[in-house]
Amino acid sequence: MTKLSKHFSDWELLSPKLLDAINLRGVPVTWYIPDECINALEDIRTYFNTPVICNVDLGLADKYNFIRTMFKRGICSDQECLEVGRKLTTQHRVAAFDITVIGVNPTIVGEYIRSIVNTYKIRGMGVNVDKNFIHIDWRNSEELIEWKY
Repeated sequence: MTKLSKHFSDWELLSPKLLDAINLRGVPVTWYIPDECINALEDIRTYFNTPVICNVDLGLADKYNFIRTMFKRGICSDQECLEVGRKLTTQHRVAAFDITVIGVNPTIVGEYIRSIVNTYKIRGMGVNVDKNFIHIDWRNSEELIEWKY
């Protein structure tokens, strides 16, 4: 496990297979996660003063009452993207995270993210209130593209 910032480690933001491949190649994990992504997640964590969860291991699932573990909510390998029904054009191959801010409605999180999009160059945001997460990504766009699930 590599600590990437005050509140985030590599396994939280990268899928298991991608992380294994990175470790086998012996390259720094930070090559795969842009600083603006980590800084935006830290900003969100600091603003709400509560955990921001991307990947969910068994301990987090038990602690925060997730129904199951989830390890493909961050940056994923091509194979993992296909396994969960994503297309190979998904932003999860490059820089995208499905996050849950513990105790905060995704709509409220989205309102805050709109206020920081230019600071961190966030260009994609999807809100899923039913499944309690918000998708953020760094796609190639001049402005924020928003959607609801």
